[in-house]
Amino acid sequence: MAYAVEDRAAFAYVTFHGAASVVDDLGVRTQRWVQGLEAFFPGGPRGTDFVLLSVLVDRIEIMDFAEGVHPDPYGLVPAVVERAGASWVLTQAERRR
Repeated sequence: MAYAVEDRAAFAYVTFHGAASVVDDLGVRTQRWVQGLEAFFPGGPRGTDFVLLSVLVDRIEIMDFAEGVHPDPYGLVPAVVERAGASWVLTQAERRR
């Protein structure tokens, strides 16, 4: 699974990659429920229209030219960190052609 968010004005984005699973536990679904979501999920945390996912992230890509977050030399390659056991390691992103 991948999840990405971008800020076009700052020419920035972050992408999270990982394994996703559906959370079926009603207690967890209720705990994570945010008031105001009823407009989108009328059944609430118990409804069949609400799906809660748990994501174990193993790779994060980020690029933010406004904040100077990009590897040197300056280019269109993101900074990347990957899970290595219990810690995170900065890795070199490959330039895609």
